[in-house]
Amino acid sequence: MKNMTQVNRSWYSFPDLEVSTFPWSGLLSLGSSASNGLRQTAHQPWVPAMDIKETDQDYLLEAELPGLSREDFTLKVDQGVLTLEGERKLPTTEGSEKDLRLERSYGSFTRKFSLPAEVESGAIKAEFKQGLLRMRVPKKSKPQPQEIDVDVMS
Repeated sequence: MKNMTQVNRSWYSFPDLEVSTFPWSGLLSLGSSASNGLRQTAHQPWVPAMDIKETDQDYLLEAELPGLSREDFTLKVDQGVLTLEGERKLPTTEGSEKDLRLERSYGSFTRKFSLPAEVESGAIKAEFKQGLLRMRVPKKSKPQPQEIDVDVMS
């Protein structure tokens, strides 16, 4: 049996998400509540699921944003904090349609991550395709040892 992947704790998700030790724990239990016996909706706000991976050269972040278009979210970095904000809007019903049960969650979301000191925050690249936002956060190259010329004085 393979060992579980170790998580780099230098990625800190801000506490406004009300999750425990890791930024992604507890995000899958959405729950639901009944209203008038027919209409049932998720009572917790929607928060996109995130994966964070590491290579020798960079960190890779993936956020699942199903049903969103590029205009529905923003991604920015400021003072070492990477922020993903947006909103998944509740679809409107048309004509004689009535919502009997809504299990999917909607609403505004914010995900904030404190970037590790060893990253090049000005070189972050992101792409969005089919509801998946991929971010590549390059690490700073480690300084290489170099020989210093010494002048001989007479």
